Amino acid sequence: MRIEPIALSVIRRYRIAAAIEEISVEIELTGEVRAWRPKSGHLYFGAEGRETLFAWLPSVPQGVAHVRYKIGHQEYRASGSGYHDHYWGDVPMQTLMHNWYRARAKAGPYTVIASHITATEPYGYETQTVYMLAKDVADDDFRVSFEIERVVTDGKTGKPVADITRYTYRDGDARYVVAFERQKTILQAIFTERAPLSGRYLSIGVEKLDAERQTSSKALSTSAMHQRRAAA
Repeated sequence: MRIEPIALSVIRRYRIAAAIEEISVEIELTGEVRAWRPKSGHLYFGAEGRETLFAWLPSVPQGVAHVRYKIGHQEYRASGSGYHDHYWGDVPMQTLMHNWYRARAKAGPYTVIASHITATEPYGYETQTVYMLAKDVADDDFRVSFEIERVVTDGKTGKPVADITRYTYRDGDARYVVAFERQKTILQAIFTERAPLSGRYLSIGVEKLDAERQTSSKALSTSAMHQRRAAA
């Protein structure tokens, strides 16, 4: 058997246009950091041969967005940080994930995407960290440790919510620490409350980034969830 090489074209610029009655919008998103995926981008839950799939691809981990929108005859323009990704899988994600923390940030020349996933009970509540530190891309999850502080149980979903999440990445003698502090919840959305499935997913807005460079760390590994490296 032979794997043939394939040519991949990377889309760096996206354009979106929409209009509803007297409101119209045009958005242009240009990537500043190349598309990335953790290993193959496929996260498998369960024993090999009977696993289920959750996949993720950040097409634009960090970019610049320019927006032009009209309300009636009034036109407005704005610009700021932009991001674009894709999720897919073969079962609903709420059947795989009990809860997760997900954040992204830009600090000086560094772009960070970080998440910590806790699986549902059938998968033993195993955990998996997904992490990207881009200037030179660092994405080895075995070099990342994850910590949480000030954890409370959300009254609406029954899921744990931490005010502080901290990711530590070790590269030789250097240690990169990225901490996110939730000052307040700016969006709470239960994606499945109208669905027949009992699982629920909580989205929490994170507002504050504290990044620093230090000198040591520890590694994290998992068993019930695993990622596969992309074929060369």
